[in-house]
Amino acid sequence: MASSSTQAREGSLYLMCGGRQEVFERAKPILEKLSASMRYVGGAGKAAEVKALVNMVMNINTAALAEGLGLGAALGLDVPMLREVFSQTGAGSRVLQTDGEDMQNREHSCFFSAAHAAKDSGIAIKLGKGQGLNLHQCAPRRHTLNRAVSDELFPSGPWTGFYNYRPGDRHRMELNLAFAEGRISGDGGDDVGTFLIKGQYDSSSRECHWTKTYIGAHDVFYRGFREGKGIWGTWEIKVWNHGGFHIWPRRAGEGGDHRETAERTEPVDAIATEEVTQSAGAGIKSKTADEP
Repeated sequence: MASSSTQAREGSLYLMCGGRQEVFERAKPILEKLSASMRYVGGAGKAAEVKALVNMVMNINTAALAEGLGLGAALGLDVPMLREVFSQTGAGSRVLQTDGEDMQNREHSCFFSAAHAAKDSGIAIKLGKGQGLNLHQCAPRRHTLNRAVSDELFPSGPWTGFYNYRPGDRHRMELNLAFAEGRISGDGGDDVGTFLIKGQYDSSSRECHWTKTYIGAHDVFYRGFREGKGIWGTWEIKVWNHGGFHIWPRRAGEGGDHRETAERTEPVDAIATEEVTQSAGAGIKSKTADEP
C-alpha cells in the first residue's frame, strides 16, 4: 500500500496487489472499501517488488528536493517561488507536493523513520544485485540514511551501565565510546580496572560486538543488540567465565546519583543461559531474568 495511517482510516489508500488473479478478484470488494484506487501488479511477490521501487524513488526524490531547496535558500532565492517553479518543470514530484512546504518551514515531524528508509533502500539494492545491477543513486542514499540511523542508535560519547555474573549481581561500567563507519572504539573503567574498547557494529541489524581489553591484563569479548534504552547482551572470557551486560548512552548533565537511580530501576538483567564456546565469534544465546 501507499500513503499512511490517515488514508488507512479514511479508506483512501492506494493499493498495489499481488497474487493469483482470481484471488485478487474475490478480495476486490473488500479492498475497494480500504482504498481510493488500486492496481493489480502480478503474481505473488511482485507487489512487494513494486513497493520497494516506490520507496526507493521516493527516498531519492526526498533527498534531492531537500538539497535543492536548501541550496536555493543559501543562494538567497525566494523558496516559495522556487517551489512554484519546481512544480511547473521537470523538478516537480509528488514529494514536492506533500513535503515541500514542510521542508521550507523546517517542520521535521517524523512520519517515516530513517531506519525504515534505510531498510527499504537495502531491499532495493539487494533486488538490483539479484539482477546484476548496481543502483548508483540508491546506494549513496542508503549510506547517508545508515549514518543517520547510526548516530541515533549508536551515539558517540559517554555511556554507562553494568555487567553481571548472575541476575541482580551488577557491576557498574563507565565508557567513552566512538561509533563511526561500523567501527567501535573507546575506553572506560569498572571495578576490575581501566580498559580499552575495539569492535564493530551494524546499524541495520542493530548488532554489535567488541573486545574489552584491561590494560596489562586479560580480554573480555562482548556481543550485544541495540534495543530499547541501550545495548543488551552477553560477555565471555574464553571458556572460563561469562555473564550478561546492559549499557546505555548517558544523557547530558546526568550525574552519578541519576545513574544510580537509573540502574536500580532497570527491570531485568541480561544473562547467559548456556556455556560459551572458546571461539569469540560463536553465537551466544541470552535471555532476561524474567523469561522462562
